[in-house]
Amino acid sequence: MDYTRRINALRETFSDIGAASAIIARRDAIRYLCGFAGSFGDLIIDEGRALLVTDGRYATAAKNKTHGVEPIIGGQGLELVPGVVEERGIAGPIAFDSDAVTVARLHDWQRALPGVDLLPAPGVVDPIMAVKDEGEIEAMAEACRITDRVWEQVQSELVPGATEMRLAQRLAELQLEAGAEAHGFAIVASGPNSAYPHHAPTSRQLREGDLVKVDFGCVYDGYNSDLTRTVVLGEATDEQRRIYETVYRAQVAGCAAVRHGVTGDEVDRAARSVIEEAGYGGYFTHGLGHGLGIAKHPPHVRPGYDLVAGNAITIEPGIYIEGLGGVRIEDLGIVTGTGYRTLSHAPKPPSLCGPGEWQ
Repeated sequence: MDYTRRINALRETFSDIGAASAIIARRDAIRYLCGFAGSFGDLIIDEGRALLVTDGRYATAAKNKTHGVEPIIGGQGLELVPGVVEERGIAGPIAFDSDAVTVARLHDWQRALPGVDLLPAPGVVDPIMAVKDEGEIEAMAEACRITDRVWEQVQSELVPGATEMRLAQRLAELQLEAGAEAHGFAIVASGPNSAYPHHAPTSRQLREGDLVKVDFGCVYDGYNSDLTRTVVLGEATDEQRRIYETVYRAQVAGCAAVRHGVTGDEVDRAARSVIEEAGYGGYFTHGLGHGLGIAKHPPHVRPGYDLVAGNAITIEPGIYIEGLGGVRIEDLGIVTGTGYRTLSHAPKPPSLCGPGEWQ
């Protein structure tokens, strides 16, 4: 990972936003810029320095597991940023990622630095993070390979009597056994619970006739995977099949619409129109996809965003009908000059089937 390039790219934005320096407080942005993964710390960057401000819990990590920064270690539980700004003569105006700084913390900075102009700059690192380099893409591809493999492995456990909660635990266990750095998340939603787009797994037991929606991901070398597949236990009803096949066609249409230079609105419309034409438009209640890397971040696949080559995005349409259930199909891939290169390759049958039946 070229951390020097990333920090320099942030410096190049200073003149555009009218800043002489920046304070980065968002955890994923700090990890992206210098590799530091601790839970406490701020990165202060000016034209000649990059200072990582943290406390004694992370002194060794700040020294040995970062790149291109000077660690500054202070006391645990203290507000350290104003003192460093003053002592090191950090020039203003200072931009800060206001999406990560609380109002209370900003007030503390303003009181401690009355003569310094602090400029809110929400998402200031996002445009840099949005375009992935080859190292990032390979890390995400490996995370997807792990998730794909785990989806295959878990098929035999998607049976009546298994609980959502235990299956979610199994997904975590299997991903770690397969080489993941960390388990990311797992949504296992069965029967009527599958109608919730984001369901917290419960002790509900899977039953014959259930739609089972499984959305999960892992972390590899700091980067995330994200996959959703939906199966049915036993014989599917005609409506379950219609819903699944509609979502499948919408997902294929969304993926086909992706390329450098299109808008999130255009891609969303390509998928959403399939669902609307099938009469289920009111049951697709979220955006088509989101950016991903170290964390979720722009660009998202919805109005207001433009896609460029190197973006890593999900395409994940869904239909959710209360009382009946829901279907979502999701892949993660990279925007290219001419299309969409999927990183996830778990089986995605065009018709609804049971666990492992596509094999």
